[in-house]
Amino acid sequence: MINIKAYVYILIFNIVLFSKFVHSYHVFNLRNPDQNLIESVSDQSNGPVTIRIFRFRHDSNVTRIMFFNEVVWTSRAYLERVLSIRLIISYDRERLMEFGTINGGFHITHFFRRTTTTWREITLRGFTNLESSIREERILDIKGPFDNEAFEYHYNHLHGLESHTFVVRQPYNVHNVSDGNTFVWFGNRNLKCLGAIVHGTLRRPHLIQLNLIRANRERSRIYLRFSNGVWYHVTRSAFYRTLAMLDAEEEQRRRLQNVENQ
Repeated sequence: MINIKAYVYILIFNIVLFSKFVHSYHVFNLRNPDQNLIESVSDQSNGPVTIRIFRFRHDSNVTRIMFFNEVVWTSRAYLERVLSIRLIISYDRERLMEFGTINGGFHITHFFRRTTTTWREITLRGFTNLESSIREERILDIKGPFDNEAFEYHYNHLHGLESHTFVVRQPYNVHNVSDGNTFVWFGNRNLKCLGAIVHGTLRRPHLIQLNLIRANRERSRIYLRFSNGVWYHVTRSAFYRTLAMLDAEEEQRRRLQNVENQ
């Protein structure tokens, strides 16, 4: 008969061995996915929004989810493990996460949102509202590429500087306007952009007029000028004085070019 001391040693050895085995497979990092844990991964994209679904192997035993060095979620129940993760990404940034777990035959769904610095658990209602908002959220980048489903575009070059008009289509919402990697304007949940008129080429724009609307339906306009590598706000009168000057310069340039071509 095996003595108690030997039995204890064997038991400890098995616990340590099992713990090491589980530890090597139970952490899933969203930014560095362990392919050994994944049964399948699929992406569904619509414009800048991507829905990424991870389904895990039945023997993966994922009990912790991480994002870089941040611990997003850890199982607090014995034998609870993650079955799948549904990740919502917008403009290459993880925004929402929904994942299902199983524990003794019981299925539980967890909902998280990504704030500026961390992940936080939210309710189903909050998740649903945010997902709807994210699907309708667009950034107007005057450098393109342009989403024809979200923006109506018109080009004009009859007199002076060429101009480009962008109108935001329903049901999309624009709270940020950018010029390539440079953000021109930031809105918020109560202030969004309905459209923009850009004067100058899109590669080298000079002036932008933004048409805005508040949550109370009050409309307004802001005027911006590009100078010395920076977009800054100007008054309406200064905007149109500058536009008239640039239009005149462009007309003069065209006349001189026509003379040279004759």
